[in-house]
Amino acid sequence: MRRIFIPMLFGFGAMLALVIGQRLTQDAMAVVLGVAVGVAASVPVSILLVALIQRAQRVDDSEQRPVCVVEISAPPPLQIPARRQS
Repeated sequence: MRRIFIPMLFGFGAMLALVIGQRLTQDAMAVVLGVAVGVAASVPVSILLVALIQRAQRVDDSEQRPVCVVEISAPPPLQIPARRQS
């Protein structure tokens, strides 16, 4: 299945590019080509950025500091006895 699907996909893409290329003006083709090259140039940068972020997260996870929990209890409230009126 894969041996048939991948060449058909490339063939379809080539035919689509050929048909679109014949119908577009030279200026429109330059815009399409510029967008395609810009997207292709951003892919390696994005991969590098994701790799660096994952590496930083791994370093942060391995350097976890112990957590010290301190409980402070307040003294009980002061109870003043009521005065008796005589």
